[in-house]
Amino acid sequence: MSGHAREVVYGVSKAAVHEYTRCLAAQLRPDNVYVNAIAPGEIITARFVASRPTNEDRKVHDGALTRYGWPDEIAKTVEFFVTNDSSYITGQILRVDGGAQLFPS
Repeated sequence: MSGHAREVVYGVSKAAVHEYTRCLAAQLRPDNVYVNAIAPGEIITARFVASRPTNEDRKVHDGALTRYGWPDEIAKTVEFFVTNDSSYITGQILRVDGGAQLFPS
């Protein structure tokens, strides 16, 4: 998540999802319910392709991994969260963005 001058409402809504994830995890912890969220990066979907030009060269310039993500990569992340492999994780937002945001926030 990064700030943009003309996207205040969008940014605030994203921040709300992050805080909601943490608060809900704390609230449901006594019931052994794990709550996590996924923050996807630029994922190639029909809507994504229809809404903007894609340019793999730009990805190299931006400093992220040199490609866009695919829906199956998000699906594998969801699969991880619903298995016992993630049973010691709660209240977290996992970025699946190819390194687009390499700083903590």
